[in-house]
Amino acid sequence: PPPPIGRPRRPRSPYAFQCFAALEQQAGNIAQARELYERGASVRATGVAVQQEMVPLLHAWAVFEWKSGEKSAARKLFERAEAVSPKPCGWLYQWHARFEADQGNVVLARHYYARAVNTAQKDSSVWRMWAEMEQGVGNAERASTYMRRSVELETEAWMYGDEERLASPLRRKVTPSALTPPKSSVLGISAGHQ
Repeated sequence: PPPPIGRPRRPRSPYAFQCFAALEQQAGNIAQARELYERGASVRATGVAVQQEMVPLLHAWAVFEWKSGEKSAARKLFERAEAVSPKPCGWLYQWHARFEADQGNVVLARHYYARAVNTAQKDSSVWRMWAEMEQGVGNAERASTYMRRSVELETEAWMYGDEERLASPLRRKVTPSALTPPKSSVLGISAGHQ
């Protein structure tokens, strides 16, 4: 039954709280955004639909805390999101890896990139981001291997019209012409010597 007139209806969906929190965040109302994330995370997750909404809310909250400088809270929220996810989630592991890399925890970042790769084996964006991290820490050989795998997957997706893989939300925008390697690349791969 609808609530009596004059009383605001309370959202029961983690997604609704996530949307409201994002609006407050964009308006610069950090305390209100945090409160809305907390309220959304306290919704009783009954049923598959609500559970599936909880993972993106916890992820969004983790990223919010990360960007707000609350790194300990962000780490706990990433771990909480992984724990409530009904199945392993490649994009969530990928974000957790990015967070750990940003904190300088290279070993832990590698762990989460590996989990992302094992969960989403055909997602080129995971391989690309892992390659970029390895390049950033000076491991050119590993970076080259992972970048090559990313390009292989990207090429395969373009060749066979795999729209689902091309539509990955974390995938960098790449056109078929961008898959042709330059004469000399950052990763030390030169045209004709692959």
